[in-house]
Amino acid sequence: MVFRGFKKEILRRNKKIEDLNKLLEQEHEKTMLYDRGTDGKLYKYGGTWHRRELPKNLWEEITTLKTNIEKFDNSQKITGGNWKDIDDYKIVALGKHLKLEPNESKQDISTDDSELYYYCGIEYFVLTEEEANERAKDYLGDEPWQMAVENGNTELGKKEWIEWVITQDGFGTTLNGYDGTEFFDDDNKVYIMRC
Repeated sequence: MVFRGFKKEILRRNKKIEDLNKLLEQEHEKTMLYDRGTDGKLYKYGGTWHRRELPKNLWEEITTLKTNIEKFDNSQKITGGNWKDIDDYKIVALGKHLKLEPNESKQDISTDDSELYYYCGIEYFVLTEEEANERAKDYLGDEPWQMAVENGNTELGKKEWIEWVITQDGFGTTLNGYDGTEFFDDDNKVYIMRC
């Protein structure tokens, strides 16, 4: 009799454990860490190797997707306009540099001061030579010059050293933290650099 009661208790506990495991699986399926494999079993990403064959027509799907994205982008593009209709010559310079249409430049390029411009969340310096010189002088300031003197890299005074660095490296190396390049727009006489 004691044995029968013990057996019933084990069955009841096993059933409870099974129910709890099903609940746990349901909760796991709600997260992005778990998925069901082709065999229907639940697996955890990173916990086991899982292999799924790529579709046979994957390349065609990618090509179609690319074409659809390009069509959508072109349908959203603002076209037309005339560069002469834009009052801010720096927007004109940046728009031409980025190969935008005049109307697109007018609508999508913004500024909150006279030197820093924004397009698609990216910051650009659009600077006259005088503005670029001032920015570079501010950036090169005391500390870089002192380091150059302490390291024995220069015997020049601060002003001469700053002018030498700008002459040797240009504005892009100093001000462009992205890739160190600069572009000079001959028409508008401005330097364009990504920040």
